[in-house]
Amino acid sequence: MNQRQAALLRTILSQPTAPFREDLVADAAVRALDRYNIPHFLDPVGNIVVGVASAKAYRELLRDRDAEPVRVLAAHMDHPGFHGVKWLPNNRLQAKWFGGSPVKHLNGARVWLANTNGMIGHGRMQAVRLHSSKRYLLSAEIRFDDAIQVRDSRASEVFGGFSFRKPVWQ
Repeated sequence: MNQRQAALLRTILSQPTAPFREDLVADAAVRALDRYNIPHFLDPVGNIVVGVASAKAYRELLRDRDAEPVRVLAAHMDHPGFHGVKWLPNNRLQAKWFGGSPVKHLNGARVWLANTNGMIGHGRMQAVRLHSSKRYLLSAEIRFDDAIQVRDSRASEVFGGFSFRKPVWQ
C-alpha cells in the first residue's frame, strides 16, 4: 500500500460511526470515489455499489454471460457504539448501546461523541448497565469532558463509541 492509499484509508477509518449512524463514513468513501472518477451508485437502502454507475448498469452486468464472474464484496461501515436517548442533569447523556462490547472496566471508560456534522466531544461512561446475561452492555450514562459543544445537539442526534488511542493500528 502506498502513502496515498494509506492516507485515504486513514481518512475513511477515522470517521465517527456507530450502528445506524454510518453517514460520515459513507460520505468520505463517496468523496474518494468521486475524486478518482470510480463509477458507483447508492442503492435504495444506502449501500455503495462500486464498479458501475447505476442500478441499470449493475443489472446488465449481472445478466452478462461472461467467463469472468461478477465479484461482490460487502463491508460494514460501522462498529459497536451508542445512541443518545435523553439529556440528564449535570452534563450527562443517557445512552443505549448497540453491538458487542466488553463487560469489564466500563465505568470511567473514555468515549467520543459525534453527530451528523462530525466529532462534537468526549466523555466517560458511568452508571453502566449490562444485559441480564452479563455478556454485553445495554446502556450507560455519559458524563462529558467538553459539554458546551455537545449540548448544542438533540440527544437523539448524538452517537459515539469507545475512545481508542488511534482510529487505525498497524
